[in-house]
Amino acid sequence: MSEEDEKPELELKHERQIKAAIKKLNDTMIEVRKYIPDAMYYLEDGSNFNILSGPSHTVGGGEQPLHENVILVLDLRHAECGGW
Repeated sequence: MSEEDEKPELELKHERQIKAAIKKLNDTMIEVRKYIPDAMYYLEDGSNFNILSGPSHTVGGGEQPLHENVILVLDLRHAECGGW
């Protein structure tokens, strides 16, 4: 493998910062779910970081977005979304 093909690595301090931020989000959602039991995160269109009060879409054929469940929308920069 050439130097150009090597996968970049995060500096340890940045890995720790990202892990700490995700842990804080997870801990905060546990607190939120005490009074909004179905609260969840939803990353839409890559940068719209949504806090929802319930599911993002209807269930069954022809799933429809449930925009009424959006509580808060924040800009999460440098993100993409989709399933792998």
